[in-house]
Amino acid sequence: MSTQKSSKELLIDSVIELLSKYPIEKLTVSKIAESCSLSKRTFYYHFSDKYDLANKAYYYQMRKYCENHKDSLSLHGFMTHMAEFIHNHPHYIKHIVMYKGQNNLADSNVLYMRKIFVYIIENSFGDRVTDELFNIITFYIGGMTQYATTIFLEGTEMNREEAISLFEKCIPMPLQKYL
Repeated sequence: MSTQKSSKELLIDSVIELLSKYPIEKLTVSKIAESCSLSKRTFYYHFSDKYDLANKAYYYQMRKYCENHKDSLSLHGFMTHMAEFIHNHPHYIKHIVMYKGQNNLADSNVLYMRKIFVYIIENSFGDRVTDELFNIITFYIGGMTQYATTIFLEGTEMNREEAISLFEKCIPMPLQKYL
């Protein structure tokens, strides 16, 4: 039994595919919508602009992983999935990290990943995220995002296992029990 994708999912798939080939500055809302046989009106029903879609496409993949693994969710599993997605879509990631204007991935990533970390801690481990832990999560994700962005922009090679190992070695002590 196959399920039909929603218009939002079609747009997400489309932008990931298009950004694997073109920088975000070369894409238009029309091109994105046309590539999945949808209208611009449908596009704007779901997303405010192409940058919003590009960022939310990444976040959507991470949320989908969490929903599919909610019974066994950990920070290690999540970061492994994140590294796998990045490894499988390097041109998409490079094209969205190269964009530095309003609604860029680095700024959005801290907000989105923080929500996921909080979700994992509260729902998988049953712990309450205190203000202090929230700030630790924010700081860690900010540093991780900055490092990963720099690696991509410099073209430095790092395989999935090295990335996961580094992110886990650098995780602050209060977050280690959620690995």
